[in-house]
Amino acid sequence: MKLKNFERELKYLLTGENELTFEDIVEVFNLNNYCKVEYRQKQKNEIYYDDNNLSVIKMGNVIRESTHFNKDGVYSHFMFKKNVSVPTKPYVSKYEYGSDEFKTVQEFVQALEDCNIKIMLKPVLYAEILRETAVFEKDNHKLLMSYDNVTYYKHKNGIQACEKMLEIEDWTTPYTTIAEKETFDMHLLTINEALLKKLPIQLTKDSKPYRGYLLLK
Repeated sequence: MKLKNFERELKYLLTGENELTFEDIVEVFNLNNYCKVEYRQKQKNEIYYDDNNLSVIKMGNVIRESTHFNKDGVYSHFMFKKNVSVPTKPYVSKYEYGSDEFKTVQEFVQALEDCNIKIMLKPVLYAEILRETAVFEKDNHKLLMSYDNVTYYKHKNGIQACEKMLEIEDWTTPYTTIAEKETFDMHLLTINEALLKKLPIQLTKDSKPYRGYLLLK
């Protein structure tokens, strides 16, 4: 696998009646003395794979094919996210495995180490995502904030559902395989408390495909 990573990520649904903007979220970081050091916009489409019973999605795992559109062109890759979240933590913990070396999802999952995925996979859900991201830094610690406008489809060009999500990921050592450590918690816990206090948002541990499943059910 080209990518191996242990991800720690806070996830939120935007629940207020008034439109919550990207700048509203940035302001909370500013109030807590974080400095914005990077900003980007991107568009990506995702295909989520599963069996007829949605076994992968219902376990909190994700098998997806992502196609990114940016100024340098189009880039596609497969990714598997294995849910290993701790119930007492507010954030989601996942092992990520990704690669652009394979032509089909079956080839990709066969190459996964120690994952033992033997179910027959097919596309079960589609998503179009418009994303704004910013990296914030404080005390040599970095957080990646993603503000997503998501449109879900059961079938291409079929019935759709839309929602907005906010994600905050520990970004001090991105692409690390180091699992849980208390030293990684402080900034995630602090910003989580600040965001919930200031903004009309709801903490969730649902993955995007599970959100799409619920909304299109």
